[in-house]
Amino acid sequence: MAGRFSNWVKSSWLLSVLLLMLPLHAAAAELSGTFVRGGRDFVVVLQILPAGDGKIVGRLRTASFDAKGVKHLFDRPVSGAASGDSFIGKLEGNWDNGGTVAISGSLSGGTLNVSAANGLNVSLRRGEEQDFNRIVELLANKSNATQQENAQRESAKKTENAINATVSRIKALRFDIGLFANAEPRTVEAKAITAEQYRGLTQQIRDKVDQLEQITQPGLESVSKRYALQADMSRAETATLRVASEVFDAQKNFETQAAKLSSGIGEAQRACGSPGVTQALRQEWALLPASSSAFEQINKGVGDSYRILRDARQKAKVEQQELRKRTSAFMTQYQYRR
Repeated sequence: MAGRFSNWVKSSWLLSVLLLMLPLHAAAAELSGTFVRGGRDFVVVLQILPAGDGKIVGRLRTASFDAKGVKHLFDRPVSGAASGDSFIGKLEGNWDNGGTVAISGSLSGGTLNVSAANGLNVSLRRGEEQDFNRIVELLANKSNATQQENAQRESAKKTENAINATVSRIKALRFDIGLFANAEPRTVEAKAITAEQYRGLTQQIRDKVDQLEQITQPGLESVSKRYALQADMSRAETATLRVASEVFDAQKNFETQAAKLSSGIGEAQRACGSPGVTQALRQEWALLPASSSAFEQINKGVGDSYRILRDARQKAKVEQQELRKRTSAFMTQYQYRR
């Protein structure tokens, strides 16, 4: 409601001024014609025609291009009254596009100074419709060129950022390879010491089976001894599984890290073969082969060690399965001898 009231006040004020200026018939002819002004990123054209009894009608158009190259157009009919070298009137509109806007102008030395309530404040010179169109085309071409330059700069920046990211990844990769080469041989050595328990635990089970097979006499005491020996064998088997689990987890971690580092080396090789390689990237790339070679050696050596531990686990598993079968066969024969 406040907006409509404001618009009504503007319209009433304009009407009062126009009524006062109605007798000034000849002034409108002095202001008639086309006036144009182009700027760095905009162009304005105002066309004014006399409408009799000092009145004028016309059309105001503007075209501008924002920083992103988007074209913005403004096109409104003009109506009002002239007095001497000046006019006052309104830009017609509706509430969807901002409503009616007051506009005024004065002609001095061939320059028409125009201002409007929407913020327009520009000095225009006499020209033609084609002048406006020509400037619009020039601005559009300039805008396209600017957009292309911006796109090229953005593309170059993205390339630079990608190369810098590759440099950082290679640095991190070499650091990770260093950690890998230092830690993994120690880990597999520790697990090899742990895996030596396979032999001892299997021997414990074998000793218990030998003892079990000696208890053939009936009686509750014999039954109790048999079950006690079975419990000892079960604890040894559980200990074997725990050792195997520790070795398996260590091997899984090793293989995961090795796969990640191998993939990183491959990505670095592909990145260094792409266009736009910088000096910083060349320097990092020159250091990578030594790290890559160290990785390959550690990967093979530690991998072979884990395969040996896997074979040791499989051997212990087979031996313990055979001992379990012996135990089962004996208990089937003697467990009910009380």
